[in-house]
Amino acid sequence: GANRDPAYVDRVVANSPAALAGVMPDDLIVSINGEPMRTAAEAKKFLPASPKEEPVRLVVKRKDKLLELTIPAVQ
Repeated sequence: GANRDPAYVDRVVANSPAALAGVMPDDLIVSINGEPMRTAAEAKKFLPASPKEEPVRLVVKRKDKLLELTIPAVQ
């Protein structure tokens, strides 16, 4: 079920912080701020919980490459 789905990005809101950081649909979120994300549900819980004043470090897997992306802090 949904709770065991890998943390794939299904869509990226245009001009959202994630979009500006370079997150693409179909990226697999590997970790957020160094915390491994095993499921989509985990990633969805974790992202809103991260303080907006701090940059968020994402590691995503896109095709067969690992990419490090940073969502900038909101001032």
